[in-house]
Amino acid sequence: MKILKSLLLAMIVCALGGVVAGQVNDPRLIEVRVEELLGEAVPIPRYYALVIGINNYVHWQDLRQAVPDAREISNLLVTRYGFTKVYMMLDENATRDNITKGMRAFADKLSDKDALLIFYAGHGYFDKLLNRGYWVPHEARDRIDSEPATTDWFSNNELHDYVAAMRARHILVVSDSCFSGSLFRGGVSGLTSKDPAWYRQALQQPSRWAISSGDLEQVPDESEFTQQFLNALQHPLEPVFSASDLAGRIAVELAGPEGTKPLSGRLRNVRDSQYGEFVFLDFGSGVKPSNHTVPVSAVSASTVDHPPPSSPSVEAGASEPPVKSAPDGVQDKGMGTNTGDVRTIDLGGGVLLDLVWIAPGIYMMGSPAGEFGRAKDEQQHQVAISKGFWMGKYEVTQEQWKAVMHSNPSSFTGTRHPVEKISWSDCHEFFRALNPLVVANGGVFRLPTEAEWEYACRAGTTGPYAGSLDEMGWHVSNSGSTTQPVGGKQPNAWGLHDMHGNVSEWCQDWYGDYPNGLVTDPSGAGAGDYRVFRGGGWSSIANCRSASRGWYWSSGRDGDRGFRVVLDPAQ
Repeated sequence: MKILKSLLLAMIVCALGGVVAGQVNDPRLIEVRVEELLGEAVPIPRYYALVIGINNYVHWQDLRQAVPDAREISNLLVTRYGFTKVYMMLDENATRDNITKGMRAFADKLSDKDALLIFYAGHGYFDKLLNRGYWVPHEARDRIDSEPATTDWFSNNELHDYVAAMRARHILVVSDSCFSGSLFRGGVSGLTSKDPAWYRQALQQPSRWAISSGDLEQVPDESEFTQQFLNALQHPLEPVFSASDLAGRIAVELAGPEGTKPLSGRLRNVRDSQYGEFVFLDFGSGVKPSNHTVPVSAVSASTVDHPPPSSPSVEAGASEPPVKSAPDGVQDKGMGTNTGDVRTIDLGGGVLLDLVWIAPGIYMMGSPAGEFGRAKDEQQHQVAISKGFWMGKYEVTQEQWKAVMHSNPSSFTGTRHPVEKISWSDCHEFFRALNPLVVANGGVFRLPTEAEWEYACRAGTTGPYAGSLDEMGWHVSNSGSTTQPVGGKQPNAWGLHDMHGNVSEWCQDWYGDYPNGLVTDPSGAGAGDYRVFRGGGWSSIANCRSASRGWYWSSGRDGDRGFRVVLDPAQ
């Protein structure tokens, strides 16, 4: 297999916010699965994706959902659909120059053995005078000398030209932005009946398709289009489906007088065959395709949020290392079987900070091979936490942040809501201001290490969550697309609330591979490019798992990311 080399890596990897590497990589397993799905073995393309999501703009109003949606889609494509690589271009990396370089690299390096999905979520603009639509990059201006700043934007015409120049067998553009219907002039697709022979033919013939969230309409920030796109990927009606199947399902789910009216169809004047379509193969499903497709009602879902997996996974059937237990007759508080003691710190002005004691112990960090949504960077290994620590009973709230920092950066306001839209670096500014205020209490406030966080989250459990996710966490299906006041869900066995969902939580560590074997008090990689966050947020489900790992730049801010404190006791 020919690998995408210098130009693709130099222009894309360096420019983009992250790369998620594929997990379905054994050719023999792929061949068996394809034969199972399609009735006979047929060659399939190598799947790649370029996923662009922009929340933070320099000159335009910030968005809330574009980046979380982009992350969910990226990881779902890898963990479920066998994409070889997904290149993410998020926020400040999604400049006009980087978007152009990425498109040019794909045009230069992809071959007819490849398939490419391009997803965009962010602001869009339609110039009625020129009859032309645009994507709005991170740094783009709104106006130049009172005229639309079209030279700062990435036009649909440019996108079309790059797609036309690409040699990939299949290209699918999914554009969730204002006025994105200007990519083409197509009708709304409907669900159709197809059999395995149809999909075998569609895989072999070239195609250039687009699915758009609207025809010259302003699409809202809280996009139902992307949510239905995610729903269709997370809960496919069949284990094999095409671009037109996907578009048809989205159109059916959004049908109604007030709903978004998505468009889909083939792009004009490009290499295409009426018999070809971009085909999704669900490697995570065990059912065989039937000969028909029927619409179903919408189901809320999301995906895992984790970085480029590089550590080896535990093979199916491999035995897990034994977990050490307490001596006979001794209750091991380190396994989270008792509610921790509680301590309260007065921040002034009637604002209190509750802490829970987390006793030392040994646990199994990471996830087993069969856990749904698992990534390769969740390799199971034993971890010993040798010293107890105090941890915030709740995520840091907006009133607590304001009491210390005298500001509130949050996208969602509420005194008891978790503070969000803060970076890893902002957390350390908080601790620099907090520690002198509470010096009389003894100890030092800091972020938890990743190992401490998962230990505290699991509270003695070994499954994906520390209990029922619906009862313990605010996630995409029950949050109402916003943060919620802390403490509204059941705590875990330690007495910690919102460890799953509401907002994801920064950890101290650099992101890196897990070690092998038993380790004591690990603190992550010695250096790196990204910091770890954990716990998932209000826009997630699978990345709310105890073992799921997220990563981001230390200066990055999102509307679904906050933190909780750890207090080292005075020595």
